Amino acid sequence: MPFYRIGIGPLDANLSRNISLASFNEILGITSTNVPAYSNGNDSYTSQEHYYLYGVYMGMKWQCVEYARRWFFMRKGCVFQSVGGVADVWSQGSPYPPKNESLLIYSRSDPDMPLLDR
Repeated sequence: MPFYRIGIGPLDANLSRNISLASFNEILGITSTNVPAYSNGNDSYTSQEHYYLYGVYMGMKWQCVEYARRWFFMRKGCVFQSVGGVADVWSQGSPYPPKNESLLIYSRSDPDMPLLDR
């Protein structure tokens, strides 16, 4: 799902909205534990740029695997090996609701979704 910036455009009778995609590398938000989330531009763009944090490979900027790997590295001090997609890190499901600072990862919803981390 792309992230959009929405702002009121020039004042007119319709109060038109000015909508644009968040730019690549733009910070979309920061968790309460200081892990920033960056825009990859749009759903179909893959930068092919590799991102390292303290010399440890996190993944391709700014894909789901990279975010999950960076979140685990920054919050838990661990990393996981190369995977096809972040949904491949572990099986989904828990009888317990998420707590504050839980990392929610959803299964692949589209079977044609590209596998970007390998």
